[in-house]
Amino acid sequence: MQPSLASAAAPTPLFGGGLEAVFPAELIDVSQFRQVPDNQEVWVDATTSAVPSVPGSAPAPATQDSASLIIELLELDETVSIDAMATFHLDQVARDAESEGYTPLQTGSLSDGACRMSAGGVFAEMNAAKFGGRGSASGGAHAVFVLLWVIRVPSVKTDIVVTWNLPRGALGPGIPGAAGASVPRTAVDQLTPDLIARCAVVPLTLSVVDWGLFC
Repeated sequence: MQPSLASAAAPTPLFGGGLEAVFPAELIDVSQFRQVPDNQEVWVDATTSAVPSVPGSAPAPATQDSASLIIELLELDETVSIDAMATFHLDQVARDAESEGYTPLQTGSLSDGACRMSAGGVFAEMNAAKFGGRGSASGGAHAVFVLLWVIRVPSVKTDIVVTWNLPRGALGPGIPGAAGASVPRTAVDQLTPDLIARCAVVPLTLSVVDWGLFC
């Protein structure tokens, strides 16, 4: 990761401007093309997804499964401890993806950031029939790396869940805050420190702009 790029970049507004975070340049907002639940922000790689790059234009065919990013505002379950919250939400992701299970790879943490009271992460690989709010472009189950962070905000009884879905073989994300064309991107075949660092920029830079979002 190159923190100077992330720190200098203009953040992307989320949830009508209630939150913001620094994103890679290649991501596009799915809500421009289909309905997304009010408590979610869903973004996909515009360079490989079957969504139009310009509203109103015809979508290009998907040549491969694409990376996606989902940010969710979920009600805080007080029966789930801080230590267990990341795994708790990962279990839900696995159910939603119609996965028979997953292989935990490692845990993650967030050392700083503007809005977090407590945070944690877990990274895993699963065979998913659905991910990123859609089915696999190739059909059937697909090996997907899932990088999930939870930012718990007890004052508004909310868990903010940030989930990257990275299908094996898909292009990994660019460096958040850098011009898309200037950033080399490679296909995902394993979790590397660089890949994790690029994904972690989103939860690290996530901040609350308007606390009225939670009212």
